[in-house]
Amino acid sequence: MKSVLGLKLPSFASETKSEKAFKKVGSSISNADAEGEFCEPLKPLLILLDCQRRKSYLSWTDGKNLLLQVGSQSEVLPVTSVALRGTELQVVVEPDANEYDNCVVLDVANGVSPMSWRLEQTSLVLNGGALTLWCRSLEAQAQLRVLYGMCMLARFEYISLYKALTATVISTHGSRISDISAVLLAQHSYKDWCYISIDGEWVKAWCHVDRSPKRPGSRDGRHQIKFYRDDKSLTAKNLLCFIPDCGEVEDLFFVEDQNPNVSKSAPIDGFGDLHFQTHVKGVRNDSDSFESSLEALLSRLTTLRVIGDVYWPSEGADSSGGKTSILGGGSLSPKKVRRNTISSIPDPSTGSYTQHKRSISSVSMSSSVHHPQVSDYDTKTSEIVIKPIPHSGVHHLESLIRCALPMMACLSLYGRPVQFINSREDPNSLLFGLPRLPVVDFFAVQEIQPLFEYVASTAGDSVSLNKTLAAYKLFLSQQLANPHRGTRDFTTLADMVRTGSDFSIFTDSSGSVSNSPLI
Repeated sequence: MKSVLGLKLPSFASETKSEKAFKKVGSSISNADAEGEFCEPLKPLLILLDCQRRKSYLSWTDGKNLLLQVGSQSEVLPVTSVALRGTELQVVVEPDANEYDNCVVLDVANGVSPMSWRLEQTSLVLNGGALTLWCRSLEAQAQLRVLYGMCMLARFEYISLYKALTATVISTHGSRISDISAVLLAQHSYKDWCYISIDGEWVKAWCHVDRSPKRPGSRDGRHQIKFYRDDKSLTAKNLLCFIPDCGEVEDLFFVEDQNPNVSKSAPIDGFGDLHFQTHVKGVRNDSDSFESSLEALLSRLTTLRVIGDVYWPSEGADSSGGKTSILGGGSLSPKKVRRNTISSIPDPSTGSYTQHKRSISSVSMSSSVHHPQVSDYDTKTSEIVIKPIPHSGVHHLESLIRCALPMMACLSLYGRPVQFINSREDPNSLLFGLPRLPVVDFFAVQEIQPLFEYVASTAGDSVSLNKTLAAYKLFLSQQLANPHRGTRDFTTLADMVRTGSDFSIFTDSSGSVSNSPLI
């Protein structure tokens, strides 16, 4: 299926024995009486997302060759078990020390800095040293390498599925935007208010997607996504951070808000403007698991995630120093910081906070736009999370699309600004490597060990998870080119039906609808 935006939409593969088994047990999904144009492209993704969330990548019930160190504490605790299910890593230690919980849980795909993991010869450092797993045998060294590889695999599959979800949302909802052609073809810069996450705090910022012409033969990053403290003076003094097109930018995609209560940007009735019920024949049934899951997922899809180089003012940029000065540098509690940064912006002339009125936000004609040079900025991070602020009467998905498309064009991602690349075999496509149901794996069983060996040889010395994920892309691209790949072993929906109740995306023996949150 192909949308009006040139993106091929996900669909079921040609019917196979495995798919027939899925249809038999999941008939309640296929009979949802929903309009195909809206719901059909999302069905495969909802199933794949649910399968990935429930997939058991790794489970060790005897992890006593490993030790866990918390922060800089001198004490190390024997590990009793390790499990990676979906993107949730769970480490259980012996409950001898009363000052610690005996279970540590970490989301390997969200809230983890790409620069904060290190696989060393005898240890795996997580979250910049907040947790460290130590090995005490040669066998444990191999375990750490497998654990790291599986965490990266879960992270890669999670990101890849949300990239595909981004393509589908742009296709299905973008076609409903009246001036979508103008948005796609626009050559002018995008400017609007948003929130960006800085050290876990939402900070209100003026986003300027600057597509100024480059000088001939120059690679100085004149195409930039910049974030300023206010919209009146786009100077170096007010610059919070920027993303240049000459940096290493891997991906840009939609994600769910990890803490929706922090921001007021989500509309009260997320589907009111889209008239969601008009796309469903008959009266809406609140017990319909597919429809309610679709609504819940899309209502939380309020945030953009950019994976790539993000440049910040250096520690010596001003007397306050670094990102602390960006947040204001005061002794405000996190809750108070959020409230101030969301509801108001600082007046550069007085330093006090004044209420921002959306209707008059514009850049002063006398202001010059600062074009920062990468060489002048030493502080660099590898991700940023952006939350566009919907205008009155505009649905949050439309705001996401209007913000994402200029950013993709500015950074030359996924074929933009010319035309979206829609091939699953192209690493530069949002749909790259996406499994065709009934297959639910990105990699075959026979490819996992060669994948880890390939990554170790090409990105083993990298200090960033982004380099590791880039190696995953290259390896998968090579495997997709193999004409005999279809003979390898992949997990299918029928396999999940046979192998246990861990995956509850299907109807149970009584015929009732599954309680899966996404199906």
